[in-house]
Amino acid sequence: MDVAALLHRLFGDGTCSVPELLADLQAPWDIVKRCPEVLAALARRDVQGDVHPSAVIDGDVVVEPGAVVGPCAYILGPTIVRSGAVVRHGAYIRGSCLLEPESIVGHTTEVKNAVFLTHACAPHFAYVGDSVLGAHSNLGAGVKLANVRVVAGNVAVRIDGVRHDTGLRKLGALIGNNVKIGCNAVTNPGTILEADCVVYAGLCVSGHHAAGEVIKA
Repeated sequence: MDVAALLHRLFGDGTCSVPELLADLQAPWDIVKRCPEVLAALARRDVQGDVHPSAVIDGDVVVEPGAVVGPCAYILGPTIVRSGAVVRHGAYIRGSCLLEPESIVGHTTEVKNAVFLTHACAPHFAYVGDSVLGAHSNLGAGVKLANVRVVAGNVAVRIDGVRHDTGLRKLGALIGNNVKIGCNAVTNPGTILEADCVVYAGLCVSGHHAAGEVIKA
């Protein structure tokens, strides 16, 4: 597996404000594996954005000036919310999350151990666990990125016909730049969608899909 080439097909030359998440990766899912430790080392209590009085900020959470946290949202640290990011009404962020500028965590969306790159959006009723959303990606209402196998064992990923044991009991999806996923779709644990993929509404998706693929019934 050419990790550098796969990362490029997923996230292009896009930058991340926490370069430690992307440096010297042995596998693309190492981003997810590193999140808790890296963000715990960087996060601190620093709330400067526009936070509604009913929102709860719990622990080491950075909310930069220009970020918005809506009514009744709950954010657990370690989490970093960059300027321009929006956490909407009733969102639940369970820690170890990085929200880059202009990203959106929407109404009743639950997020844990995840990276949202610039303009990544999960605006309505979504679940994003142990996952990475590429720049300008969008999850339709009700999309779930499942992160745990129904049966016991680590999540495995098959790339170019080769099966890789990720070493992770929990791994959601690696969603590339500009990927669009339709309403109420589900990605199974370890799904990889390279840049510009489109997933039609209501589907259950697994495996590794090449850049630009359209996935429909």
